[in-house]
Amino acid sequence: MSYETVDRIFKLRFEEGLEVPAIAARMKLSQAKLDAIFSKYQASEHKRQMPEICKLR
Repeated sequence: MSYETVDRIFKLRFEEGLEVPAIAARMKLSQAKLDAIFSKYQASEHKRQMPEICKLR
């Protein structure tokens, strides 16, 4: 799957607020494929978080 397709999926989900079944219908993709994409997105959440910063005394 191309990056452009994944970007479009994320735009539909996070910017337009569509649910997975609606995205699957609009993009003509299986819900299982979308579930796999969002599973990988959730598994990499730690990469999008800022690291904790040590407090200096």
